[in-house]
Amino acid sequence: MAGSASWSYWSFHLSQLNIDEFKQQITPFLRLFNSSFERANFRGGDFLVLSENEPLPFVVKCHVFENPILQTEQAAQVINSINEFFNSGIECETYYVIHNQQHGFAGKKFEEFILPVNESLQRLKFFNKAKEAKLLQRQDFLQEAEKKLKSILNKRLREYSERYKTDIQAKLPLSKYYISSVPVAEHELLFRDCDIPEF
Repeated sequence: MAGSASWSYWSFHLSQLNIDEFKQQITPFLRLFNSSFERANFRGGDFLVLSENEPLPFVVKCHVFENPILQTEQAAQVINSINEFFNSGIECETYYVIHNQQHGFAGKKFEEFILPVNESLQRLKFFNKAKEAKLLQRQDFLQEAEKKLKSILNKRLREYSERYKTDIQAKLPLSKYYISSVPVAEHELLFRDCDIPEF
């Protein structure tokens, strides 16, 4: 995750939580995807984004596993949740299953977990219960959250830049001669211990 110690911390932290703690801790990250996320109270979903019309924009189901080696037992738990959502009568644009472990270890993928779960998710799409359905390990989820955060920050910076430019144009009479690209000269400062820097 961009080599960031903070994101690595969160990856490890999420792996250590129980289900209630896990739901609580991922809530701020979910709201990077949609600020209207709230807790759900139906089988097959722990979070949702409400809408006056169907399909709902987003539904998320969480799973926490103590055993980091994911096999058919863990797959059965996830598939049961997906089936509960399938039978709930609810349809959504996006359905995520997020869990606290990883999809492999030492270069080996947990195929007996991943394949049947993905088949179950494909069933949601086939029967139009969800237009997009994903299984996300904790690191995949955090990577997507990081991308969302960067996108939000870039958007806010662009908006601020536009407001600042408009404000300057209103205050300065010559601001109408705005130059979008100004030539600059770049120099490098070299600092060495106990020595004068080169300019």
